[in-house]
Amino acid sequence: MRPAVLTWIEQITDLGKALSDAISLSLERQCLREKYLAPEPVAIVRCFKYTAPKTPSASQQAWGIGEHTDFGYLTLLTTDAPGLQVNSPSGDWVDVPLNDDYIICNVGDMLDQMTGGRFKSTPHRVVTPPQGSRISVPFFFDFSWDAKMEYLPLDHLPALTPEEQAIAKARWEQTTFTGVSGVWAQYLAKKVKKVFPDLQLPNFEHNAKPSTRFMLPSIRPSMHNDLKIGMGSYWRVLGNQKPRIS
Repeated sequence: MRPAVLTWIEQITDLGKALSDAISLSLERQCLREKYLAPEPVAIVRCFKYTAPKTPSASQQAWGIGEHTDFGYLTLLTTDAPGLQVNSPSGDWVDVPLNDDYIICNVGDMLDQMTGGRFKSTPHRVVTPPQGSRISVPFFFDFSWDAKMEYLPLDHLPALTPEEQAIAKARWEQTTFTGVSGVWAQYLAKKVKKVFPDLQLPNFEHNAKPSTRFMLPSIRPSMHNDLKIGMGSYWRVLGNQKPRIS
């Protein structure tokens, strides 16, 4: 199975790079791939299995994971069953259609802020299946470990309207970021600390707020395995400590 998984990771990494080129074209900017993904992106694959509750409640919806936005750059997702919902511009929750030929792409909070709200990080959640199970395989495609984070200069593009700016600002206030600066490793550090609980990290004020991942009551997926790819920088910076996967 390992060769098949590694081949899939290589292919979906190429997709992430191709999407980066498309984003660059849409923003009329220099290649994001060269500036933010070199020498290699930080890529994390996770596999979740959501199972139906043993004692369903007629009065309360069970959530596989509550309303949240994704943390970084792009998330590329494949799944085998319905359950993912996104919050539409009208505020309604919409079911994401299931299609074997689709790969779902979520914009992350950092890309949202870097582009001044032109690419939006959309809140989403997962409804627990009423029966059976649901497998979800998100591929978190992030900037390189040493990428210098900054707001993209986009003065050449039409400005957002005052209403759009207000909506974007309100959206950013719900994220874990209070600003865009430093290097990507500083933003990842708190996530790494979940795997390395004894790690001592310097304070980084732009990533001081708690995660939005569990804004609604949720049921933790019954199984999760992490395949961390392109993480050599983690082991180098953290002194070759071994991860603790729970």
